[in-house]
Amino acid sequence: MAGEYVGISEAAAIVGVSDATMRKWIHTGRVTDVMKQGRAYQIPTAALDGLEPLRRRRKTRKPVSAPAVPKRRNAFEVYISMIEDVYESLELEHYRQAERDVLESMEQAKSANDLKELSTLTLTKVQIRESHRRRERMAAEKIDGIIERARTNLSRRIAPEEVEEVIKVLSMWKESLLKSTEDSQ
Repeated sequence: MAGEYVGISEAAAIVGVSDATMRKWIHTGRVTDVMKQGRAYQIPTAALDGLEPLRRRRKTRKPVSAPAVPKRRNAFEVYISMIEDVYESLELEHYRQAERDVLESMEQAKSANDLKELSTLTLTKVQIRESHRRRERMAAEKIDGIIERARTNLSRRIAPEEVEEVIKVLSMWKESLLKSTEDSQ
């Protein structure tokens, strides 16, 4: 294998890590003498000697045992954190405050009998709500993507029953977060 070059996926498989870990090692300098051809990296097989993965992958899957639980818990926490980040990006308080301001202005326009201002503010209120709904739909799509990535990534590491259990909890988490946005409106 001396003098040979392999791509990221093959190098990752040789060492026993994910493609993302291999890319990280390249960018941090842990893997050296890497050639870049366009967007593709070519890694000399000699540079892979001595690299140890943080954990070794087994060729055959053993029955689920106690060591699998911490991996699932850590992965579960990562995905929950990703879902919470998407939820926070909705900027709910910003929309609530904007709507409160518009409603207050509408009350002032009503008391002043300013129909033109009232109609403008009504339109603004509708636009704020529509913008918020659009952001919620986008957030739901992002969270669905996170859940699918969780399914794909976890299915490589844990038993199928556990994967479905984690996916079920993540989906319930998504529903509860999005329901809380509906309740707040």
